[in-house]
Amino acid sequence: MLVARLLGVALVLGSGCARGPLLDRAIAARGGALDGLVRQVAAEVREGFPGAWRWRTVFQVPDRYCWSIETTRDPTHYCFDGTVVRAFTGAELISTDASPSAPLRSHALFMAVVNLDALRAPGVVVTPLPAAELPPGATEGLAAVLPGEPSRYRLAFDADGLLVWAAGTVDLDPFGRGDLQARFSDFRAEHGVVLPHRTEWLLGTETFADERLLAACPDPTLAADAFRDPTKLPACPVPDAR
Repeated sequence: MLVARLLGVALVLGSGCARGPLLDRAIAARGGALDGLVRQVAAEVREGFPGAWRWRTVFQVPDRYCWSIETTRDPTHYCFDGTVVRAFTGAELISTDASPSAPLRSHALFMAVVNLDALRAPGVVVTPLPAAELPPGATEGLAAVLPGEPSRYRLAFDADGLLVWAAGTVDLDPFGRGDLQARFSDFRAEHGVVLPHRTEWLLGTETFADERLLAACPDPTLAADAFRDPTKLPACPVPDAR
């Protein structure tokens, strides 16, 4: 699998004729399809609750998502199973929210867009991003609208086809709500997939967090009810050097 993915990257980057649709090229440049991803992260949060944080995110296509934040006691988990958002302290269920306005739902949709594979789903409208909307350093971009959703997401890619920037309206309670931007950098291969190891998160024009990837586990094995029971979420061990 690793050899196949790296060969796919080499073919896309090494062939001047491989100029198919941007979305396909971007997925190939990353190393192929990514049906799920577990990330362990260290972050320096600047706004809301400033300080050094650690969290884990678990994503599965099309939009299932958990954000687990380490605390001095039990971790806090916010999970979206595609229908309902649930909050937990440790394994204890604290609240549920099935409304379309649930904050984590907007976060999950943003992560689905960043995943790229979710943009291949029926009903997703993907169009070229006008050059005037591209951030510095990007060469091409896409705009995406998900079925039944009002938000328009913007994605920008570098000359190698790697996603370097994404933006869209997100409710990031407890940090704030508004136009979220993610600036991706420091790309490295993790288990055959090229992933950013640095992410700068901005709400509006203000940076609220700088994120550093500690470990990534692509395509994890997930229990059917993992996004309803955080005790069943997969681990992703952090190497000692990090």
